[in-house]
Amino acid sequence: MSNLLQIVFYCLIGGMASLIGAILIIYFKNKAGILSNKLTSFAAGVLITVAVLDLLPEAFGAVTDYKMAAWSVLGGILLVFLMEKSGLWFHHHDGTHGAKPPISGIFWGDALHNFIDGFAIGAAFLLSKEAGILTAVAVGLHELPKEMADFTIYLRSGYSNLKTLLLNLTSSLVAVIGGVTVYLSRGIVTDYEGYLLAVTAGMFLFIALADLIPEMHESMEEADQKNKIIWLLVFATGLGVGILSTLGIG
Repeated sequence: MSNLLQIVFYCLIGGMASLIGAILIIYFKNKAGILSNKLTSFAAGVLITVAVLDLLPEAFGAVTDYKMAAWSVLGGILLVFLMEKSGLWFHHHDGTHGAKPPISGIFWGDALHNFIDGFAIGAAFLLSKEAGILTAVAVGLHELPKEMADFTIYLRSGYSNLKTLLLNLTSSLVAVIGGVTVYLSRGIVTDYEGYLLAVTAGMFLFIALADLIPEMHESMEEADQKNKIIWLLVFATGLGVGILSTLGIG
């Protein structure tokens, strides 16, 4: 399979996350919120391990200016922070936190989010197939609970199941545009692949540590002792899966 086809294929993983999330919401409406929260905890574990054990080593191994790579990690953290605070990137995993953003904001925020995800996947594939696959897996696991939350908001706003599914899939497919954009500009991007991976690692770390884990803490505060243990086991499982993935593929 050519590099371009691999990028397109793995960018489509995000679209599959939308489809799976929609099916879970439709058939498990009463437990969808709990399931989404558990998946959020699992995704946090995977994102942390992939960022620390795979993307950062790949990034620093591909650059000559380590200080600039470190600045790139900080840039990834600040990028997500600024996008969230400016309202360009909505990140409500259970669909209930804070004031409800407008539907158009959710759609375009998701589209921008997915374009950046696709760009990150494409950049990772240009560096190595292994880095690309792990980045795509981490993105897909993170997208699943997010898309479930978005699907819930659309439904609560009166949208039909079909229309909601089409909106989610459309915004998710923008990831392919991001991936193809990287591939077509590879002559320019090639010299900066390591720095782009460092930016991606910073984004993953911010999303996991500043967004997903605080949500996990909030949910755990309202849970009994048994469910707290379950939360920790789910998070530990995410860490374990991420570690095994980096060891197995690397």
